[in-house]
Amino acid sequence: MEGKEKSQGKVRKKNFRLSMIGNWSFPSIDFSKPGQSKPLLKTINFLCKIFGKRLPVRFFAHYGTSFDASILEHLPDVQWLLVDCLQDISNSEQIFELSKLKRFSFGVYNYDNPSFLHKLNLDKLEQLSISETKKRNFDLSPLREAKQIRDLSIEGHSKNIEVIGELESLERLSLRSISKSTSLEFVSNIAELESLEIVLGGRQNIDEVFLPSLKELKVTRVRGLDDLGDLSRFPGLRSLRVADQIKLHSISFQNPNLTDLRIVNCKLLKTLTCLENLRNIKHVHCAQTSLDYEALSDLNWPKGLKSLSIYSGNEKRDAALERKIKAKVYKHFRWTFGNILDW
Repeated sequence: MEGKEKSQGKVRKKNFRLSMIGNWSFPSIDFSKPGQSKPLLKTINFLCKIFGKRLPVRFFAHYGTSFDASILEHLPDVQWLLVDCLQDISNSEQIFELSKLKRFSFGVYNYDNPSFLHKLNLDKLEQLSISETKKRNFDLSPLREAKQIRDLSIEGHSKNIEVIGELESLERLSLRSISKSTSLEFVSNIAELESLEIVLGGRQNIDEVFLPSLKELKVTRVRGLDDLGDLSRFPGLRSLRVADQIKLHSISFQNPNLTDLRIVNCKLLKTLTCLENLRNIKHVHCAQTSLDYEALSDLNWPKGLKSLSIYSGNEKRDAALERKIKAKVYKHFRWTFGNILDW
């Protein structure tokens, strides 16, 4: 078709992009500029009717201009909508008319409406992501009405954040850029929570969080954090990922169910204790720390260990460690910049 380019699973035509990742992923429809025609939007709405919450429709970028949300009038059947990575928006009230939304992401930096969630249809949402705004002033209290929500991400906003503890159906929670003055004690009230991610913001520890049901914990670039505390308060933990924690000195393990351990760029980290408790560990990846990598490679790991990745940054040292690890039959992956980003 004239004006169309095909390359690596992507089809582009002007400001419209249909993206597929790999051969088996579902496509997404992305708009980075204004100017969508009514026939095109009608076609997309028809696809939304067919594929429902499996089809993401995204409006982002719009550099140098404001995103005009009035075009959402032509997408009444959209169930998965992303309006994010934007500076400005006009006619935002059209979002509140979308009655079929089940997955929604919102991120408009200059948007200033503390009552945004009061007007949003929350009762059917299963997934919600709210990004940081300039004033960080969203009132989160309406979230208590999101009875079906399973996946929630909040960045920067903390007014009435404790209502998140009332979400009995919540399984995945991501908290980003939450200030150290905001207690995370409410998280312990989410009985069914399986995945917790804490990114940016600041606090010395996360001792107030107790979650027997938690299976996955990610802690990344939290300013001032120097202690993860007694990890036995997460008895069901299977995956622990810690990155960019420059004050963390040690981690102690009391988690026999842990299968996946990844530690990246924790340069003062010198000690991992009680490693003998990791009877079911399958994957261990450590990069850019002060750990004794030779001791780790010599450790009598459980027979179920499938991969051991160690990266010090010293090419000669890493080559010697790789030979030693391979001699023990563990599968070894050399760290690359891409590995670290996809941690």
